Amino acid sequence: MANSKKTVTNWKLSKKALIMCLVAAAVLCAIGFVITYIYAQNQPNGEGLQAEIYVDDTLAMVVPLESDGSEIAEIPSAPGTHYQHVTSGCIRILSNDCNEQTCVKTGWIDELGETITCPEKNILIKITPLETKANILQDNQENTAQN
Repeated sequence: MANSKKTVTNWKLSKKALIMCLVAAAVLCAIGFVITYIYAQNQPNGEGLQAEIYVDDTLAMVVPLESDGSEIAEIPSAPGTHYQHVTSGCIRILSNDCNEQTCVKTGWIDELGETITCPEKNILIKITPLETKANILQDNQENTAQN
């Protein structure tokens, strides 16, 4: 009988320890979500980013995502494909006359490294760091020095 009392007591302690661990884990998760949310809210949308649009593995155009205004335009060398860019630093393929429509279904992208692809028309939109005139000049100088 004495052994069963110890077992019950140990079970109660184990149950309390388990509950405390679960509560601590929930609190840590909540803190992580709050910090992530605050960090995301403080990030300026599109600042320092651009969308590079490739058609047949060739750079067709570059859209700075920090520019003001909203625009809807056709992608050069990809007739029937329209992109939309808005001031919040997002870009998407608005419409495309391809069959699968996976590029349209991808929706908005706005973070470094995100991509939209259309395998049927061989279109790729990817978000990259903004190429400024200073960066281009520096790259040209480095290429000239190497040659």
